Amino acid sequence: MLEDNDISNEATIDSFSGKNVAINSNYSDSETITIDDENVSLLRSNAPINNRNQNENKEFLGLILMTLSAFAFSTMSLCVKIGNKKYPFFQSVFARSIFQVVGGYVGCKTVKVSPWGHPKHYLLLICRGAFGAIGMTLFFAGMTYLPLADNTVVFFTGPAITAIIAWIILGEQLTVLDGFLSLLSLFGVILVSKPQFLFSNNDNTNYNSVYFLLPLIGASMGAFAYIIVRYIGSGVHYLVHVFYFGVVSTVISAFSLFIFHIQDPIMPESLFDWIIHILIAISAFIGQCLLNRGLQLCAAGPGTLMRNLDVVFAFIFGITILGEVPKWNSITGALIIVGSSVVMGLKKFLQKKKSTTPINRAVSLEESSEDEE
Repeated sequence: MLEDNDISNEATIDSFSGKNVAINSNYSDSETITIDDENVSLLRSNAPINNRNQNENKEFLGLILMTLSAFAFSTMSLCVKIGNKKYPFFQSVFARSIFQVVGGYVGCKTVKVSPWGHPKHYLLLICRGAFGAIGMTLFFAGMTYLPLADNTVVFFTGPAITAIIAWIILGEQLTVLDGFLSLLSLFGVILVSKPQFLFSNNDNTNYNSVYFLLPLIGASMGAFAYIIVRYIGSGVHYLVHVFYFGVVSTVISAFSLFIFHIQDPIMPESLFDWIIHILIAISAFIGQCLLNRGLQLCAAGPGTLMRNLDVVFAFIFGITILGEVPKWNSITGALIIVGSSVVMGLKKFLQKKKSTTPINRAVSLEESSEDEE
């Protein structure tokens, strides 16, 4: 059996700035953990306590950031819903994308990382941007035809779809519980959409059933983007993902508006219209940054709970501002989808917590970066 003074660890960890931090730790009563990059020594007796306090502070900050990101994304969705009544949804995508390119580039330069990433990641980053851009476009398109809350709820089947795709592509374990929750989420979509061949519908919303495919396929595209982020790992700074997402979505929306004329752009006619377009861009970028940083700081379980606040805000905005009173099927379906997502997140959180050893906690300074759209 190994004693403390026989344990030696070496690790390279990506800090928030994207730099590599080398940690060489030899545990004994008198030796220290040295962080070469920062020229700092931590006494062994104090390191676990200090790291525990730091992790708790980070997690609390992460939860706050996740809550703010949910509010920012919900504000974006509300503005898109308002703007789509008068302007083409590709125009909303273009407004968001342009600001995201500029913000992502400035952010990368601020933290001194290349916005283009490493050449070996170019293809994967472009694919990640393409999947994310298509998913966002379909989500925006759904806002044109569906109530705000329903469109948001269906889009939040992403975790269930991600679990299935990760099982197929990455070979990750898909437990019976995961499979059941995934099917339960899809059942929630059926309740929300109320397809005509299953429900006798007298509320004149029957024709909208097919439009629920827009956020559903959009969620699938977002799941593929998330899988690519996980495949690349934490070696790529999250702002690089934000930048690529913006570049690809700008190209797609610009070609759709100005080259192929799938939709014709309309110049904003009033100050209010300009404010709506600007809010779409700013709230989306702020939400993206807060989400990615929040995912870095807080654990999967609590993070999932905060992420689902998007649905809560969507219902609140839909009822109070848009006058969209949800029916029983929307509320029931939303509870099923959100509940399935929360259970999945808590399951991953408990598994991660169970597998974490004291040594890992002592040398870990930063959690892996994860990106969702």
